[in-house]
Amino acid sequence: MKPSWIVVGGGRILFPYDLKRLREAADRVGAHILYDAAHVGPLIAFNLFQDPLAEGADVMTLGTHKLMGGPIGGLVITNDEEMAKKMLTLTHPAFIQTRDQNKYAAAAWSLSELAHFGPAYAKQIQANSRTLAGALDESGFKVVGKKKGYTKTHQVIVNVRDIGPRAIEARFNESNILLPTTVLWDDLPNDRGGLRISVQEATRQGRVEEEMSQIATLIRRSANGEAPEKMRTEVEKFVEPFRKLRYCF
Repeated sequence: MKPSWIVVGGGRILFPYDLKRLREAADRVGAHILYDAAHVGPLIAFNLFQDPLAEGADVMTLGTHKLMGGPIGGLVITNDEEMAKKMLTLTHPAFIQTRDQNKYAAAAWSLSELAHFGPAYAKQIQANSRTLAGALDESGFKVVGKKKGYTKTHQVIVNVRDIGPRAIEARFNESNILLPTTVLWDDLPNDRGGLRISVQEATRQGRVEEEMSQIATLIRRSANGEAPEKMRTEVEKFVEPFRKLRYCF
C-alpha cells in the first residue's frame, strides 16, 4: 500500500500550521506531509514564519514568483535523501528536461536580490499587511484572524459576504482598485465571499505603513459607493509617486 500524503498550505495562508500535531497524526497512519509554501517561502527563509522541514514536514514546495518576485516556477525541497532521489527519478528527464536558460538566469537574479535585500523586504511585508488589516478593521470591514493579530504573512483576508462580493468587486474595478473576490474557507461551492489582499507588490514599490492606511481608506470609500470617476482620479494620484522598485538591484 502506497503511503498517503497530508498537504497543508496553499493560496490563502495567514498563520503557521501546527505541524507537530500533524506529524503525530501522520505517523499514526504512515503518511507523509507536504507543506505548500508557494506564497511564504521568503518569510520562512528569513525566520519570520515557521520552519516546516524542522517541524515535521517531509517535503516543502516553493514558488519562485509570488512573494519571491522571480519568474514563474517552483522549487521542491526535502531533507530526506532517498525521497529526493525518487523525486528526481520520477521528474527528470520526463518533466524538467527543457533547458530554459533565461528562466534560470531570472531565478538566480531574484535569489541574489533576496540574499541582499530579503530580510528588510520580508519584515516590511509583515508590517504592511498587519497595518492594512488593522486599518480595514477600524473602517468597518470584517477582517479574518483579528483575535490572532490578523496575519503573519503578506496576505489579508476580508469577509465581504454581507456587502455583496460580486457587487463590491465591480465597484472596485470601476474605481481602478484591482481587488477580486476569493473563496473563504467555509464558502459553499461556487461562492466567493471574501477578498484576498496581498501587499508584496505595494511593498516593493516603496510603500510603508502610512500608505497602507491610505489604501484602506480608498478601499472603504469605494465600497461605500463613492463616485467611481472621483475614486479613479484619487487612486491615480496616489500611485503616481511610486514608480521605482525597492529591495532590488
